[in-house]
Amino acid sequence: VLLAVSLQLFRVMFAQTINATTPEPDAAESGVIEQPPRQYVWLPFFLVFLLCAIWMVETTGLRFILFPPLVVIGFEMFAHSDVCPWADRPFTLTLAVTLTAAAGTAINLALGSGPFAAILAVAGGAGACRVFKLPTPPARAVRLPPFVLPHPDFRFPPAAGGGPLLPSVNFPSLSRLWQHPD
Repeated sequence: VLLAVSLQLFRVMFAQTINATTPEPDAAESGVIEQPPRQYVWLPFFLVFLLCAIWMVETTGLRFILFPPLVVIGFEMFAHSDVCPWADRPFTLTLAVTLTAAAGTAINLALGSGPFAAILAVAGGAGACRVFKLPTPPARAVRLPPFVLPHPDFRFPPAAGGGPLLPSVNFPSLSRLWQHPD
């Protein structure tokens, strides 16, 4: 309730600033990314990617490889590669996820899992996404698991970054196969 009330007050107090600084989304991009894909040529490549991710988890034992919503990351990269904000910058996505996971872990280890530490982690993750100019929900989500893990340590950031690394390494070459089949 407090968050909803705060958001409404923020919108009322800063409505002119928000409207002046927020660019309108491209109609083509905002509509396409929310629709089902038109073609399914990418589907076998996506399935291979998922099998590789599962194999990585089984081999390493690091379950958090799958944490940054890896299926969502891969689906958007493969199915909507022409409008996905991170499809043309896959290594930036990996770096953003790894750094925000490391920041969340470091803040948790330094300050504990209290509300102030969580606020710092959220602010830091939002700042990282701005620095990288990458509107990426997975990079924003990955900074908070250290606050709910029983014993967070620095195995979490490489595991969380390892998930997006898999499509980042494979996507640029694989996407050429179905986008330009000549």
